[in-house]
Amino acid sequence: MFFRKALISILVLFTFYNCFRSFRPAENVKEKYTLMVYMVGSDLESDPAHGGAATRDIKEMQAIGSTPNMNVIVATGGAKQWKDPEIDPTKIQRWYITNGGKKKLDDGEGNNMAQTDTLYKFILYSMEKYPADKYGLILWNHGAGSIDGYGFDENNGEQSLKLYHIRDALDIIKKKTGRTMEFVGFDACLMANLEAAYALSPYADFLVASEELEPGHGWDYRTVLKPIAENPNISGRKLGREIAVGYEAHALVHFTFSSITLSVIQLKQLEDVISALDVFVKKAGSDIKNKSSMKLITKARARAEDYGNAPFVSSDMVDLVDMAYNLKDKYPDESKKLIEAVGKAVSYKIRGRGRPRANGISIYFPSRSRDRFIHNSWMYQNLPFSEPYKAFIKDYSNKLVADKYPVRFATTPKAEGSKSGNGKEKIYSIEFDPRESGDVAEVYSILAVAGGAKNPHIKFFLGLDDNVALSGNTASYRFEGQWLTLNGNYAPMFLLNKVKNEEGAEIKNYAIPVRVNGNKMDIMVLYDSSTKKYEILGARNPPDPKTGKVSRFLKKLEKGDKIIPQWRFYDSKKNYKGTKDGKEFVIEDELQISSKALPVDKAEFFLGFYSIDDARNESYSEYIRIE
Repeated sequence: MFFRKALISILVLFTFYNCFRSFRPAENVKEKYTLMVYMVGSDLESDPAHGGAATRDIKEMQAIGSTPNMNVIVATGGAKQWKDPEIDPTKIQRWYITNGGKKKLDDGEGNNMAQTDTLYKFILYSMEKYPADKYGLILWNHGAGSIDGYGFDENNGEQSLKLYHIRDALDIIKKKTGRTMEFVGFDACLMANLEAAYALSPYADFLVASEELEPGHGWDYRTVLKPIAENPNISGRKLGREIAVGYEAHALVHFTFSSITLSVIQLKQLEDVISALDVFVKKAGSDIKNKSSMKLITKARARAEDYGNAPFVSSDMVDLVDMAYNLKDKYPDESKKLIEAVGKAVSYKIRGRGRPRANGISIYFPSRSRDRFIHNSWMYQNLPFSEPYKAFIKDYSNKLVADKYPVRFATTPKAEGSKSGNGKEKIYSIEFDPRESGDVAEVYSILAVAGGAKNPHIKFFLGLDDNVALSGNTASYRFEGQWLTLNGNYAPMFLLNKVKNEEGAEIKNYAIPVRVNGNKMDIMVLYDSSTKKYEILGARNPPDPKTGKVSRFLKKLEKGDKIIPQWRFYDSKKNYKGTKDGKEFVIEDELQISSKALPVDKAEFFLGFYSIDDARNESYSEYIRIE
């Protein structure tokens, strides 16, 4: 009897508890969250050597999967082949991600992921089939900055979604449903730019993206989904921070942390950033009519940290704060307000030690890719962005390109013994035309080796060194007769970017063009002047010259890899520049960089100078033989 009464009492209490729960205040009810991942597979998935990145990320999602309060919906397409045999590369398919698996929802509409219709129909489908209190959208693939956009569909001629395509898709969604996103994330390169943030600002609360290139592993989707599963009411600010922290940990595991960046941007704060930018650029825009002011601006731009660089090509995306900081003496009030506005808009950021000046938001500002200045300026005018800044880009680009005359060298290089007492060290110097020396933006020494007795008219370039002092119209370079090598093998090395970190140490990023196991790649190198050490980060495929798409693959160089240096050369007899394979060597243990004396008794080595002026025109000096 006692047991029966006790059981009845428990049932009554349990019923009362359930009734109480059913009438609890609405604010305590867990919300529903639908996360949409637009996954344009491209070569990240289909590449036979390095692909499968999309499949791996789907598996990371399956480690958490959808929950009663979280729906995870993925659209797949844009790749010629998928590692996952269930995914059809000829269709754009939609999937419901579960714990440990996935369920196909349908085959979608169309077959081109680089179209506004495809994106908005995926979002609308997900919202209608899986309505929620909050929505998040992740755009997965390659990114190429504000001009070339995101999402390269290799089944459709590498077409991409430009910023206005993404804006139009979200605008349709807002008009049809009245809904916006808690956050939009780019698991893609180079998309934490002000242009993208501005285009998305009416349609989302937060943007999560990277200023710099992302490594192939991208985000860790276990740390993307877990916070939502635990709290579907999570804010975009807090989720963005969790994504960044997980991405950082992921990069540490994959040894790619040195060069990563990720930002969490509050889109509601952009009005102040745009307002400050407009004031800044109106002042600078009027000043570029003055030659001395134009020089100051171009030099400040050249010193700022920029992203997506490879030998002889760049996205020309620059850190906005670093650019403003470099002009603080010229525009003190305008720079201060712009820097403060960006600081308020970026709620969280991470940056590897190789990107010490990354402050969270980049912007397009032409500096390196001179051959694309006019095309990019024309494309830029189509962006949904600040009209004063677009006008500035047009005028600034035209002014750069109108200057077609490079700075001239007035003398040939000469060499003299160093006063330091080091018998091996010599000082090489050259003079510019004194009337033009003020236009020099950058100057380098060039080391070259002759093509041998049969081809003395050919010079192969070992690379550039930026440790050149410029005083007045004289450039000088101290040289001890040594050059950097890969495991004792000379290889060409090109500087991509140089900035100072907060401690004042110079951080330099280099690329060494090579073939790795037959594939053309650039070995990426980081140098820190405080330690005087070179760190080999890995090898990356060169950018696509047509689309501007930069590879996310960073291959770890391992024992057994075959390395062939790619020598750039100049044939003075034919007036021809080209590239030639060097001597192959095999990594026997690990790849290391060290200096080695030049064998001047066995080959003819030459030293010359190379300069870039404010308008990015190039000048090459004559050469002097190294004795």
